[in-house]
Amino acid sequence: MSDEEKLDAIENLPDNSEHTSATMGQREGTVSVTNDHSLDDVKRDNDFAATSHELAKEKTKRRSKPLLVLLLALMMAALGGVAALTVYKAYIEKPAPVPASTTTQTTQSTTAPKLTATSVLSKITPGYTVKNDAMMQAIKVAGYDYFTTVMPAAAAQKEVAYNQSSVETATIAKSLKEMGFAETIVQPGTDADSMYVAHYSEKDVVCRVTTIKTYNNPAGKHLVEAGCQDMTVYTANAKSLQPFYELFPASFKVAQLALIGTPSQAKPSKSTGYTTLQLGSGGVDEHGEAGAGGAAQLFYQTPDKTWHYFTGTQQVLPCSSYNTLDLKKAYLGEKCDNNGIESTVAI
Repeated sequence: MSDEEKLDAIENLPDNSEHTSATMGQREGTVSVTNDHSLDDVKRDNDFAATSHELAKEKTKRRSKPLLVLLLALMMAALGGVAALTVYKAYIEKPAPVPASTTTQTTQSTTAPKLTATSVLSKITPGYTVKNDAMMQAIKVAGYDYFTTVMPAAAAQKEVAYNQSSVETATIAKSLKEMGFAETIVQPGTDADSMYVAHYSEKDVVCRVTTIKTYNNPAGKHLVEAGCQDMTVYTANAKSLQPFYELFPASFKVAQLALIGTPSQAKPSKSTGYTTLQLGSGGVDEHGEAGAGGAAQLFYQTPDKTWHYFTGTQQVLPCSSYNTLDLKKAYLGEKCDNNGIESTVAI
């Protein structure tokens, strides 16, 4: 019999008191009973009592399990509540996260300050006499088909004994190289009367150093001269001369052509609305040093603000060259040659 069936049997049993009374009544009212029957009854009662006792224990045990489960559940819920409260409290009271500190490293710039012609010259010619009329090399600026040359931004010179000029130029060269300049010896000046010429270039500045010797006197003094100019000046000048270069006849546009001067040299004519400009031109070598030849290039501007190319010349022009009204107005009063006689342009 299963435990469930035993439990149901206990619940459906008749009351023991009734069974006991009946049994005792039978015992008291019966005068004679057989011994076998009495033993069987006693044995049955004992078995029944034992079975009833075991089933009762099982029933109590079965009924105690749900209570235990319920108690355990309540304890777990209580513990869970405490744990949840603890977690919640820890979350609420947790301090705000401190952001990680970031260390910004300041990298000191190692870029050298931009050089200028005047600052460079002051460093390489201490004790020199300032004289800003030195010649500068012609330079072909990137993007242009011609060389341009300008006056130096700064120049200085110093007269020294003939055997000291090489010391002076070497000292200047050393200082320039330490500043990042590249050196080009254009003319070494090894001959007794030859001129020493050296070029120095850096991305922002160019310099020219020369030594002029006393002619036909080996023991005579030497004149050491240095001049520097900013590359921005060369670039600006090349850009300003581009419109005039475009007006040149094709025969003038040679590979080593150098233009000398700036449009700022233009001057107003005596005739209202007209302007004239004279630029120098000439051939140069690969270093930008002047070669043979040279000429004055003449331009004029009419009242409509248009520039025109007139001609190139190395001498005073014949008066007959001014053969248009615009030319006569533009160059009114300028000198001209009238069959060997000095004259002026007239309308």
